[in-house]
Amino acid sequence: MARKREVEEALDDIEEVEETVGEAAEEESASSDDETTDDEATDDEIAPDIIEIIEEVEEDHTSLLASLGADLEFLHGDNMSFYQANKAYYEDRNYEEAVIEFQASIEYEKKSEPSGPPNAKEAKDPENPSDPEPPNDILCKSLYWMGEAYFKLDQIDQAVETFGQLSDHYSLHYLATAAERRIAVLQLDKESESA
Repeated sequence: MARKREVEEALDDIEEVEETVGEAAEEESASSDDETTDDEATDDEIAPDIIEIIEEVEEDHTSLLASLGADLEFLHGDNMSFYQANKAYYEDRNYEEAVIEFQASIEYEKKSEPSGPPNAKEAKDPENPSDPEPPNDILCKSLYWMGEAYFKLDQIDQAVETFGQLSDHYSLHYLATAAERRIAVLQLDKESESA
């Protein structure tokens, strides 16, 4: 929730800066109209001031995003689907939309992943004692919460399959253990229903 508040505050700050730029451009245009007639005003006289304002806004926007840290990378255009999926899941409780957005998030993260998924089995290789790279956090979270969304939609088989992907391919991530527990609970529930 704190992250969500930070995002909302950042977006509010960005809107405020954009409004300020719009107001400044209007004031610049109005003051130019007062000083000269429409025939005398040229683009060369107005453009440098507007360009300067735009550059200031871009710098403010960039520094604002940088100050928020790496947790908000999606505001730079990276994996906006993950943000949309969380919004659909938590705020809107639209689990069908959450599944679609989590799938898009997973695809995005897989494209940006440099190699295959790190796994605990690979980490125990005696010939390669170095620790493997940690698994992609957003991808793992997307898999886990997509499984939960399937569960909310009462699509148990898809939920088990999704949790299985997380526990099988990304066993070094902390959510892999939770996914294994969810699989066990869901299978136990399924067995008790059929008995």
